[in-house]
Amino acid sequence: MLPASKMDSLDRLNYNEIGANLLHDMFRILHLDRAVNVEPGTGDDAIECNLATSSLGENPSYIALSYCWDVPQPQIPIICNGKKILIRYNLHSALRCMRLPGEPRAVWADAVCINQENLEERARQVGLMKDIFQTADEVVVWLGEEADDSAVGMQAAQDLADAGREYLKQRSTLENLSHDDPLVAATFYGFKRRSEYPRFNALSKIIDRNWFSRTWVIQEVAVAAKITVYCGAASMSWEDFMNAATLQNQLDLYTTEHDRNTPPLILKNTRINHEAGVYQDLLTVMYRHRLFDATDPRDKIYGLGGLAGDPLAKKFMATVDYTLDKFDLYRQVATGMLKEHSDLNVLSIPPGLEREHASGLPSWAPDWRTTRQTPCVGLVNADDIYKIRYKASGDSKKTVQFDETGLILGLECCWVDTIEAVGNVMVVDDLPQGYAGVLRIAKVSYMLDEWRIVTRALEGVNYPTSEPVLDAFIQTLVGGPPHLEMEFMREQYSILDRQARLLRWMRRLRRAFPARAETTLVRLLQKLFKVPKSNIAFAFGVSSCPLADRTVFRTKKGYIGLGSIRAGPGDLIAIPKGGKVPLVLRPYGSKWQMRGDCYVHGVMYGEAFSENEAETVWIV
Repeated sequence: MLPASKMDSLDRLNYNEIGANLLHDMFRILHLDRAVNVEPGTGDDAIECNLATSSLGENPSYIALSYCWDVPQPQIPIICNGKKILIRYNLHSALRCMRLPGEPRAVWADAVCINQENLEERARQVGLMKDIFQTADEVVVWLGEEADDSAVGMQAAQDLADAGREYLKQRSTLENLSHDDPLVAATFYGFKRRSEYPRFNALSKIIDRNWFSRTWVIQEVAVAAKITVYCGAASMSWEDFMNAATLQNQLDLYTTEHDRNTPPLILKNTRINHEAGVYQDLLTVMYRHRLFDATDPRDKIYGLGGLAGDPLAKKFMATVDYTLDKFDLYRQVATGMLKEHSDLNVLSIPPGLEREHASGLPSWAPDWRTTRQTPCVGLVNADDIYKIRYKASGDSKKTVQFDETGLILGLECCWVDTIEAVGNVMVVDDLPQGYAGVLRIAKVSYMLDEWRIVTRALEGVNYPTSEPVLDAFIQTLVGGPPHLEMEFMREQYSILDRQARLLRWMRRLRRAFPARAETTLVRLLQKLFKVPKSNIAFAFGVSSCPLADRTVFRTKKGYIGLGSIRAGPGDLIAIPKGGKVPLVLRPYGSKWQMRGDCYVHGVMYGEAFSENEAETVWIV
């Protein structure tokens, strides 16, 4: 084995010296076998390997590696085709784990198998990524080296998956478990013991690792024939790991530092949908996976486009171009969606927590770098951006035009009103879950006092629709869903109101009582204000999800609405032809800037729209 001290004397690998340029379905495979007459090595031995060119048509046997690139430093040298190449630490540790002493192993790992400095090659290979992972014998998910009791967490996941397997012998699904079901209690009771908390805390830390937040892994696991998950020396099947993540959600096996297993369950559903052949267009795929991030912002398109089946996705995947500016790409995608779709739903993509739109990107084009999970307002299904329940413009059809530059969007709109007052934004990350072990508190309860002042919800005046203003406020909190009875919504609001009173008193009493008395105080106030120990009803809570990252506002005519962080006093509310929801627009010289979509109680079903009064509005 080559001594590590001699590594520095080796020349750097030149991709031009290892075969022809990659054309058509050609790609490189990394062979962890005999390279320059040496064995693969074990342990801390330097990694020696060679790259060989193959093609998908040859059906080669190999493992595709799905991993997180991590930070650029440190760079570790390996020997490839007798030359030196630098790779990142996480890939180095993955190759060490996969290397088998005395046994050849063929691996595809993008950082080595693609010449990352050649943008033309990189673009062509990105177009093949779906096929590369789909053709592989196995996809290995590398979560990283052992750390934070990860071996304990992996064993907890395996134990939970094994219990789930026994449960499925008598039940059809691990979803919607009832805690009143004797089989649920008998099968999973042991995992609820306090002694199990450290194990599931370790599992939560595994799920919090960077791999679960990256865009590229979505396609990699969706199309794979077989997946094995590795974390350090521990491994388990993908199906077992996903069942463990599902059960951790269903059984509330969490600590206060970890919320829900949203990323792995999104990945699980994406794989299920792909295996079932469910058709999705580019907007659907991008919206459902907006939580995931990418080192190169263009990969928010290129890393997902292979999963979409519409002509627009195929167009962009056939012309992958890493020389194109990220915002030019985002604008082109938005333009294509506005021209080719029958609706304006792409304008409803939530902007996240940025108060201003990115410079260089039209305000009407979504910034896909945003990784917030905020849903659009009015969705019947939080995952389906096409199922928006409202019809703010009635049955009108969209009219979309662009100026000669393609940068300015023209829509025919009806004006509704001007925003007069805006409340603080409900940033769910900044709000506590409640009082652990004592009381769960809906996060909107923390905002209730301030939002009621902004909307004048307690002043007893009539709303523009002639209903009580408090009823309008309550319905705004859940987007006025028609399937919820008003009496039920009033009951749920009463719970929120009592929780808000409890929080108000807790703020005062914290100044007078030591922290150790807080639990006792919460229990006393809970009884005094008759606050139910359980949270609000599921149907009401789900309908209030769009409150995340949003705020309430009041208009000059007295309308109450729900808008994004970008809405402000003086902004105007407009309903575009063919639009399901109103838009918030801000004057920008002779034109307008879009500040997000919104819900305005009383105008969501065509009440304020008239085609005869529509005028062309140009949005920059």
